[in-house]
Amino acid sequence: MKKQITSILLTPVLFLMTFGVSSAAFIDIWKGTSNGGCNTSATGCSLCDGVKVVVNVINIMTEVAVILTVGMTVYGAIMLMISGGSEERVRKAKGIITSAVIGLVIVLVGWLVINTVLHLITGNINFPWADIQCYKMT
Repeated sequence: MKKQITSILLTPVLFLMTFGVSSAAFIDIWKGTSNGGCNTSATGCSLCDGVKVVVNVINIMTEVAVILTVGMTVYGAIMLMISGGSEERVRKAKGIITSAVIGLVIVLVGWLVINTVLHLITGNINFPWADIQCYKMT
């Protein structure tokens, strides 16, 4: 039974990793840099472009953390439903759900702190938090 539940939960994750997460549209760390991708331009990347790449990587990692949190919460809920009243299994399932939520809170607080620091470094204090614009100096 445990192997069946694991395979049922892992199938969508593997599908997303194969077709969704690994696609170039999802993992575009160069989005928003000057010339649409300073890694291929003749002039190279500026400091602001580097900061934008860091922001893009952090946002992608945050999206993956949210997906993992949902998956772990669903897994914990299924474990809770099939626990059969066993106190040990109920405690383990609640621990999985609690750990997933605490992990998400840690990720979101880290995202908030890092993006605030990046906005202070770049001098861009406008909202939304993750919107850092790089302008070409002429």
